[in-house]
Amino acid sequence: MFVEPGTWALEKVFGTGDQIRIKNQVTGEYLYAAADDLAHDSERRRVFTWNDISTSPTSDPQYWEKTADWKVEEENDCVKLKNIRYSEYLYAAADDRAFDESSRSVFTLKDEDTLGKEGLWMVNTDIKGKIFFKCVLPVWLPSFSVFSVM
Repeated sequence: MFVEPGTWALEKVFGTGDQIRIKNQVTGEYLYAAADDLAHDSERRRVFTWNDISTSPTSDPQYWEKTADWKVEEENDCVKLKNIRYSEYLYAAADDRAFDESSRSVFTLKDEDTLGKEGLWMVNTDIKGKIFFKCVLPVWLPSFSVFSVM
């Protein structure tokens, strides 16, 4: 079975009720918000993937507790994805932090009041149950697609 590179699985976090982990279906890596020492700047935290959440990139054995956990929050016809450990929202940078002209870097934003539409994600589902998240702004951003296993 062919899986597109931008395909992600949503996995429920056992015992939490409403928390998920976001796993890349090609690499098997989990999306997580990095620690303060890897922050992009004072306003933004970098977001990475890690291939084995049973191991830690730091000496802290509790590192993964909530770092790779996210909550989906509805807002009008869109959703926001909130990191549980840091209470910060995932957003696709639409300014000079863009990766290139066809894609953008993704961060969490430390100040929710400045989040804006870059932190809102449209949700669509195809006939096979595949869920697609796409950042509301700007229109040229390719879809962040997620295969739902929930």
